[in-house]
Amino acid sequence: MAAPIELFIAVIIMSVSMAIVFNNLSHMSDTQCEFKLKVQNEKLQAAMQRVSIGSWDSSETVDYVMERCTSDMVEGVRIAHYSKPSQCISCAGNYGGGCWVIEPLTYTLPVDGSGLGILEPIQSARVCIELSESLNLAIDTTCSGTVSGRQCPKTVAGEEISDADCNKMTFASTGIFDTANLATFERNTATSSSFKIKITKGSTAEALSGTAGQLLICVNQN
Repeated sequence: MAAPIELFIAVIIMSVSMAIVFNNLSHMSDTQCEFKLKVQNEKLQAAMQRVSIGSWDSSETVDYVMERCTSDMVEGVRIAHYSKPSQCISCAGNYGGGCWVIEPLTYTLPVDGSGLGILEPIQSARVCIELSESLNLAIDTTCSGTVSGRQCPKTVAGEEISDADCNKMTFASTGIFDTANLATFERNTATSSSFKIKITKGSTAEALSGTAGQLLICVNQN
């Protein structure tokens, strides 16, 4: 009787050990994925900073890969300028109480699988950009890419999202996006995750009075 019992115990121990190993590997994979996302955002940040100090119409194009993490599936990326201090707590040294950020967005389904879920930034991959408050953010209407001027991508998990649903999914009723400038993009196909993001420095009427103009965002999926 001893041998079968010992074998049974050994099988249980091995099963538990393998479960722990697979869980650790999954966690490590997610950590690496989020790190890659943050590196992408830091490269985009550097390009935006270089363009911001350039002459009018100067531009840079950045290759961007939208990683798909296991536990936090990335549905889109939001570039934002927030003027509310409550949105800028994590951005040290921001100018004038506002801040610029790049936020990969993940979607969490409701527990019961019905109704709307929650669309929110992956905080570990969120990057603050050191840019002047006198700059504006705008979508480049001369390019063929698709960028949304709202806080949600146009589609989430393959489903088209209305303005009303977008507001519910992002708790817009709290007013956090009321005065924000936004440029949000998402993957257009299930197989491709590679993008080219073009940032151009454009002038505005206010720029003639001494402000820094605006950064125009164009995104095309490869």
